[in-house]
Amino acid sequence: MSEPVELNSADFWPEGAGEDDEAYLANWFVRPGSPVRKGTALCEIQVLKATLDVESPVGGHLEEVLVEEGGTFRKGTILARLRPEG
Repeated sequence: MSEPVELNSADFWPEGAGEDDEAYLANWFVRPGSPVRKGTALCEIQVLKATLDVESPVGGHLEEVLVEEGGTFRKGTILARLRPEG
C-alpha cells in the first residue's frame, strides 16, 4: 500500500505572503474517503486578500483532513493526507 502524501501549505503558499501570515480554510470541496484525480480542487483558502483553490498533487483518495473549514493556519501546516493510487 502506498504511503500517504501530505498536503503541505508550503507547497502552494502564494508569493508575497510571509511565513507569519495567517491563512483561512474557507471550504473543502472533497470529503475524506472520496476519490480524487491529480489536479482536482480539494479546498479553497484565503490568504492576505487572495482566494485560491488548492489542487490535489496526486490521484487517489482524500484520507484525512487536518484543518477543518473555518480554521486558520500558517505556511508549513499540513492540511490533509491523501492516499495515492497503487
